[in-house]
Amino acid sequence: MKWGRPTTLGQLTSMFLRHLHSEISDTPFSDAPLSEESQVILPQLEKLTKRGWWTVGSQPAADGVKSTDPVFGWGPPGGYVYQKAFVEFFAPETDVERIISKVESEGMGWVDYFAINLEVCRLLLLIAISLTGGAGSM
Repeated sequence: MKWGRPTTLGQLTSMFLRHLHSEISDTPFSDAPLSEESQVILPQLEKLTKRGWWTVGSQPAADGVKSTDPVFGWGPPGGYVYQKAFVEFFAPETDVERIISKVESEGMGWVDYFAINLEVCRLLLLIAISLTGGAGSM
């Protein structure tokens, strides 16, 4: 199995680093290799991952990049690409609390976040089941 059978936090961190370095093409949480545009922020993704914040999705900012750019471009020629930077990652709850505190005290309204834990996921699943009429219809 390409992911192995990680049983420690260190082994999980190693799996995510192997994905960042294209040693494995996917993870249980990301079904594709790291995109070429995310190579631009690879040092930052490595730093987060080594901290135990396992990245599963990311995108660097682009401000008026030509649509024909080989890395960021898409769409017909003559257009421009604008995109906000983001990173999606797993982190321990104690770290999430510190991140939220830092964003609220120093983010100056420029940083948004969405944090969710297992209890919230279970609640959202129960709501979805009740809205759809039961688990059999999902």
